[in-house]
Amino acid sequence: MESLNHSGFRFCVVDGPLAPDYAGLYALYDRIFTLPDERESDAGFRKAFSFNTDPELQQRYGAFAELWIAARDEHGALVGGINFDLFHLPEAGCASLHVVYLFTDPLQRGQGIATALLDEAAAEARRRLSERGLPSRPLYLFCEQNAPELMTREAYARDRADAGIDPCRRLIWWHRRGFRRLRMNYVQPPLDEGADPCRTMTLNLRFTKRSIASSIVAAHLRRFFYLSVLKNPSAPSPDAERVLAALTPDHNVPLTGSLAYYRQLARRVAAPDFEPQSQLY
Repeated sequence: MESLNHSGFRFCVVDGPLAPDYAGLYALYDRIFTLPDERESDAGFRKAFSFNTDPELQQRYGAFAELWIAARDEHGALVGGINFDLFHLPEAGCASLHVVYLFTDPLQRGQGIATALLDEAAAEARRRLSERGLPSRPLYLFCEQNAPELMTREAYARDRADAGIDPCRRLIWWHRRGFRRLRMNYVQPPLDEGADPCRTMTLNLRFTKRSIASSIVAAHLRRFFYLSVLKNPSAPSPDAERVLAALTPDHNVPLTGSLAYYRQLARRVAAPDFEPQSQLY
């Protein structure tokens, strides 16, 4: 399905590895995401796509979809993409969208491509939910972000060089689009067998209130961890279960972060005596 954004970019939804845009999207993604703990393999993406047509998993977890959207300019050149997961959360009375990867060609930045891709992903999520007769509101948008406070100098420098944006500036970019950090010690389970969990990320949410019910976060993360990250493992993940166990029922998770804090953080990580924290909270 193709749509034309008011900015002039053309968007095409990719729901499987055989779609024409998938190879180009993966190649662009592969150039930008290089940190070992945060990158997904082609085989991993293909397995996640296979769950879109797995009736047993759709029954167990509720409606969900692994999706990409490609952005092309007026000449047809690929300029960016977004990979996201859509989940219906019947036990929480809502739906959620997890932005897994959002990326643009470094030579094409500053044109609003990433913001347009975010809007397009939310619109596509609502369209798919409505087509299945499921409520499309509220739709909670989550994403993960590297936490400069937890990164070594080497990891910070590599992230900045390969992504083409300073990690603190990236936090400011997401903050300006309504995303706030959830005040919790977040760990992403290993993306591939034999890999390490990623302990240098935060979980973020586009939300205007000061906190969100932990039951919504838990419902979302259970699906994100066991479908998108762990790919339907044969046994529970200790890393995933520790994060989920900390989301106590009937409690709220506060949201935090500000432009002033991220600007101060940029100065702090640039100081010669900076040392990464072991955890945020």
